[in-house]
Amino acid sequence: MLTDCVYLEDSSYDLQGYHVYGSPYVPKTMNYFGFNLKAGEETVHKWSLIPDETDILITHGPPREILDVIEKDGSNVGCPILRDVVLQRVKPMYHIFGHVHE
Repeated sequence: MLTDCVYLEDSSYDLQGYHVYGSPYVPKTMNYFGFNLKAGEETVHKWSLIPDETDILITHGPPREILDVIEKDGSNVGCPILRDVVLQRVKPMYHIFGHVHE
């Protein structure tokens, strides 16, 4: 069992003065099995929960056009709404995200 750790599911944690926010959700179009979001309103709402003052953002999937190309056909599969939130509103110091399941 892990000790001294924090699970972030659409929640924040203050870590030595840094505001960390984490979310496991991804748009359903990315074909993940858990934590899927319907494209559109549901996705907009979920990403609107990310606080503006977030220093470190942790998400499962990538934003659109940032390390989101799949080998199968070279298309971008990241979330365009997450991209807008990250680059235009929140502007975190770091955005740590997982990989694309191909």
